[in-house]
Amino acid sequence: IDEGWDALRTSPTMDMRDGESDYLVSFSIPGADASDIDVSLAGRVLTVQALTPVRGPYSTRLQRFERRVLLPGPVGGADDAHASITNGILRVHVPKGSDGSPQLGTFRLF
Repeated sequence: IDEGWDALRTSPTMDMRDGESDYLVSFSIPGADASDIDVSLAGRVLTVQALTPVRGPYSTRLQRFERRVLLPGPVGGADDAHASITNGILRVHVPKGSDGSPQLGTFRLF
């Protein structure tokens, strides 16, 4: 009955929190190394891409994951944004900005 479930694509869980001074977006990406993850910010759009191992009962395969998140409000400078991964949890902190000038360009955070 349980055969074949390992072939289905899965999407890591995500959580977004709107803090006082920044946005915190967290992803659960078990088994991924920092070198397997790419995080970028283009305006208010946060993009996370990863290549993660999926272990089945008979084999291990790599699965590509990509998720784009529109942050709920204006963002600050990308220089103050940062990402880290600990125990399979990717945490991305993006500072809030004023309603003034939008952030232009694409910035790689991780």
